Amino acid sequence: MATHKKSITRPARRIARSRKAITPIIAVIMLLMMAVATASAMYYWLNRIQTQQQGAIESYQSGVFENLASNVDIIGTKYIDGNQTLELVVQNTGNTKIVISNSGTKPTTEWAVFDADQKPICATDWSGTGSNIRCLSGCGTTTNLDTGQIRRVLLNLTSSDCSVQYLTNGTTYVFEIGWSGKTKSAGSFVK
Repeated sequence: MATHKKSITRPARRIARSRKAITPIIAVIMLLMMAVATASAMYYWLNRIQTQQQGAIESYQSGVFENLASNVDIIGTKYIDGNQTLELVVQNTGNTKIVISNSGTKPTTEWAVFDADQKPICATDWSGTGSNIRCLSGCGTTTNLDTGQIRRVLLNLTSSDCSVQYLTNGTTYVFEIGWSGKTKSAGSFVK
């Protein structure tokens, strides 16, 4: 019987040895596969984040450069008390066209008027709706002020928050205009 035990034990040892020899190789291959999969996932994840960030930065940078290149100068003002109109003469001295909008939909041309002590009188858009002033000419929903162009803009202050009809004559009023989110200009007029 002793012979019989030896013959059974030897093949069992060979099987045990062969399993021990295969297990480390499989483990190494599996570790390599996991490392490659992890590295690939990290590469695609970082690449996606980098692409999104680059797109966001390019978009922001484009907007900043467009706003920096935009400029509108107020080269003349005239207030007519009889019909409460304010005539502005404006010039685009920037590198991009500016929309002079009389729409109430954003982005729109907006302005604020201040008295001599810098106290606010009003802040409205130029749509003419409600208590907003009405732009009579020189503006529209798609009216552009091209680079270098000079334009006359006529505003009616009657029945608006910006009416200065009952304020003191001979007083200088200061205003600031936001040109559809592109740039700002400041000027003044004497009532």
